[in-house]
Amino acid sequence: QDLLSESFQRKVFQMIDELNIKPGMIMMELTERQSADLNSLQKVISLFNDKGISIAIDDFGTGYSNLNWLSSLQIDEIKIDKSITDSIDEYSISNNLLSGLVEIFKDITHKVVFEGVETSTQVNYLTEMFPECGVQGWYYSKPLSIDKLTKLVEDANLP
Repeated sequence: QDLLSESFQRKVFQMIDELNIKPGMIMMELTERQSADLNSLQKVISLFNDKGISIAIDDFGTGYSNLNWLSSLQIDEIKIDKSITDSIDEYSISNNLLSGLVEIFKDITHKVVFEGVETSTQVNYLTEMFPECGVQGWYYSKPLSIDKLTKLVEDANLP
């Protein structure tokens, strides 16, 4: 869905009210390729933030965003695309470049997440180099149906 769509926004806020969902439990993902002017994005992000909903930039590294664009938005998280994560196994991305990106992103937002983590090499490298960053991907789990996710959570006996 498009975050800029007023009908989508109404549906989200309606569902929050009807289902009594805590807005802080919701994160909307804005792809780096989202085509909109900066002012429109700022207004929509502010609308969601005012309701307590977090915003993430998803798939960073696949689009055309620049640092001015990123720093002008009130985002809570930047998710670094799998295409960058994949380069860790190939050793084609330099430690300095990756460290620089993470430092810049930490100045812009609260959290940085590496997407598409599939190998132990990637997990080990990322958790050692960037312990403050999140990692997600098939290394931990492939996408699950709601039934399988429910069973996984129930089996984990979480408080």
